Amino acid sequence: YTLMAVRTAEELRDSSMTVCTIYNRLSYAYNNLNQDAKATAAMEKAVMYARHNRQNSMADLLTSNLAVTYIHLKQYDRALELTQKALAAGPEDPKIRLLFKIDQVRIYTAMGKLKSASLAYRDAQQLSSAAVHSVIIQELMCEAGIKLFMSLKNYKKVDSLINNYRGINAKTGNFMAMAHAEQYAYQSDSLQQRFKEAFFHHQAYTRLNDSLVNRNHDKETAALQLQFETEKKDRDIALKAKDIQMLTKQADLKNADLRNQTLIRNLSMLAVAMLLGLSVMIYSRYRLKRRAISELEAQKEEINTQNEFLRQLVTEREWLVKEVHHRVKNNLQIVVSLLNSQSGFTDNVLAKELIRESKNRINSISIIHQRLYQTEDMIGVDMAQYIRELVEITSCSFGVEGIINFTLELIPLTLDVSQAVPVGLILNEALTNAVKYATLPDRQPSIRIVLSKNENLVNLTVADNGNGLPEHIDLKKPNSLGLILMSGLSKQLGGCLLYQNKKGLELSLEFKRSKLLGEPLIKMPERKKEVFA
Repeated sequence: YTLMAVRTAEELRDSSMTVCTIYNRLSYAYNNLNQDAKATAAMEKAVMYARHNRQNSMADLLTSNLAVTYIHLKQYDRALELTQKALAAGPEDPKIRLLFKIDQVRIYTAMGKLKSASLAYRDAQQLSSAAVHSVIIQELMCEAGIKLFMSLKNYKKVDSLINNYRGINAKTGNFMAMAHAEQYAYQSDSLQQRFKEAFFHHQAYTRLNDSLVNRNHDKETAALQLQFETEKKDRDIALKAKDIQMLTKQADLKNADLRNQTLIRNLSMLAVAMLLGLSVMIYSRYRLKRRAISELEAQKEEINTQNEFLRQLVTEREWLVKEVHHRVKNNLQIVVSLLNSQSGFTDNVLAKELIRESKNRINSISIIHQRLYQTEDMIGVDMAQYIRELVEITSCSFGVEGIINFTLELIPLTLDVSQAVPVGLILNEALTNAVKYATLPDRQPSIRIVLSKNENLVNLTVADNGNGLPEHIDLKKPNSLGLILMSGLSKQLGGCLLYQNKKGLELSLEFKRSKLLGEPLIKMPERKKEVFA
């Protein structure tokens, strides 16, 4: 009957949990008939259908049964791999984990790996003690332990487990388990050379086994008798149904002929009507399509003309903007030249120093306009390249090439000109102060500049190894133009300016970066460290 159920399910192409149950019962039937290969094939299909229906708990339970069939076939490596993968998947039900551990005890014992079997048995005991389990699991646990400790020649433990096994069998009344208990006792007594006890246990095992065989024989006889009577009734019913079916079929044939004639006439009329309607629809759609194509071609030509006009306007705008930045840069260079000329006509050291600071400030702005007209897109200023140029100009202006070591840790970062100008002026002031006040005779002067970015926050740090900021300077009420200028520019950026004395002065500016026009959302790369004198 189970095979008939399998055939029916395959004909209907059923893939539900019902098919899983059928294959599970088929495997159990084959197992009772000692047909282990067929039992294994059926159980593999049961596991497959359980996984297909996402019934993971049932699939894990059937996987444990599948491992047992592999053990019966002596495919120990395959059974071990199956249980290891199942445990690695982490089944939630502790009962399932216990079953897999019991399977591993049986596998390792059969393979002769008694140390691994002992470790698996210890894990199984821990899982077993965590909760109260069914009688079947308790029987399996006892059987696995009996075989393990018999291989380890721990007969005291074997006798204890056999007593437990008998106690469980007394509750269930399982004749097969009772026979197994007497068989284990017989084997244990034989190995301990207790031949008298072994003889009695063997007699008990033989008696129970014969009783089990007779019971199975009675069941088989009753099943065959039931099958014969059922088949006889089925044949009688089939003969009567066949006669009724023949008469019904003749009446159905006459009615079908009448219906077919009517249907053919109606379909013919409907086909003619549909053909006429379809012809009218096709012609109408053709006219509409031709009209739409003409309109689309006219629109496409107009759009192409407008795009070309806009492209020319964009090109002219970019040229004009570049020309503006170029002229601004040239005008700033003229101002620098005028300051150079003015510096040559005075001997006042303070005046020369002020003129040089003014030149450096103008140069910091001039570089930004130079970078803008030299780039193709003009969407912003490359701050890494800008900082390098500003450091070189400042170093040359103060004549400290080869005297001060500059360390640059810069990431590729583009800022809008509205932010690049105040950042450049702040950096110029910080470099000027560092070059002027961080040079001490007892140490190698060095200046470190770090440009970094965390999400949308930009951080610029300038640190030197001088004596730091004097204590008498009040940052809340600065009295120098440079400090006032840096404070005002940081507020213009909407940022935070911080001074700290850390083996020298460390100035840190943090502000929120404005998004550029048409800027893509990309991840900024790591900053690159550069060291030069």
